[in-house]
Amino acid sequence: ACMGIGGVAAYAGVTTLVSSFFMNTVAPLGGFVAMGAIYIFGVLLNFLMTPMAMLASFLGPVIEIGQEMGINPEGLIYIFYTSCDQIILPYEYANYLLGFSFGLMTMKQFISMSLVKMIVGTIFLFTVMIAWWNLIGVL
Repeated sequence: ACMGIGGVAAYAGVTTLVSSFFMNTVAPLGGFVAMGAIYIFGVLLNFLMTPMAMLASFLGPVIEIGQEMGINPEGLIYIFYTSCDQIILPYEYANYLLGFSFGLMTMKQFISMSLVKMIVGTIFLFTVMIAWWNLIGVL
């Protein structure tokens, strides 16, 4: 079902709109801003789609954006994949939803844990990982 959602989004032309939006508004600002914009886009998209649907529908436009900007798409794929894991509510990911539905945690506990994970993950991504990817030639 998740892969179907991604296929429908691609068929409806949503991916083309996203790609053209990024190329017109974000690309002129540079590579680091584009990486941040793709990350924020992925985090916000988590509220509308599951991570598998996001990867099925928007991985192509992310690759196109990287190729058109002259950035190695592999690094942008890593950033987008990382943004798919930055969730706040349990419905966004099946494993967390299962644990929440069995009462293993309250909503307050889940949101607290997820926000801490998101903040630490974002700081780590933009300080350590991007520097590491530059060092090994991924970006």
